[in-house]
Amino acid sequence: MATTSTTTNTTPALFRFSIHTTTTTTYISHTHPVPLFLCHPTPPQQTTPAFTDAFLDVLSLITAQHHAECMTALLPSPCLACSAPASDCLKAPASFLNLAEPLVVINVYPVCGNKPCEVRVRERLARHQVRENEVARVQERAMFGKMVCGVCRKEDAKRCAGCGTVAYCGKVCQAQGWKAHKKDCGRSWRKKKEMEAVGLPYETI
Repeated sequence: MATTSTTTNTTPALFRFSIHTTTTTTYISHTHPVPLFLCHPTPPQQTTPAFTDAFLDVLSLITAQHHAECMTALLPSPCLACSAPASDCLKAPASFLNLAEPLVVINVYPVCGNKPCEVRVRERLARHQVRENEVARVQERAMFGKMVCGVCRKEDAKRCAGCGTVAYCGKVCQAQGWKAHKKDCGRSWRKKKEMEAVGLPYETI
């Protein structure tokens, strides 16, 4: 169970690096403290530029610490676009910090130093991400179903059936939270980009 630090206003989160080559996938996991406000944002806050910038700032610092480790696990491996020897990697983050056990999954892919190849790999991964988002959402609910109540912060809350992005421990808290949540739930939320709802755009970090 994640333990929140009241002095620094942070909570530990698991950062799982999935390092993909043409033949294997290697997993590296590390735990780092992250700001608490990144873990329990309101739905409108999740898609603001300020929230995204804060998440990417934290992510950049953490991934920089493990870049050499990722490259060691990655090489030798060819670029996904042109099959030339890889000299760098793309890191594609997906945030599940809203879970009771905060998690960030970072997929790592080999690329060469050729910018057109990087663009091709980004486009390929973005298409792949859209297809996998719904599968990931189902798996997330099955594996990490426990969430924190959006009103009282009690753990083991149940997800909102309309959007799945917030959770409530019972009908009382659901009724209290509905006034603020209703404008972001259901149809209006599902219209948002899939990558905003589940993760973040692919970035080279």
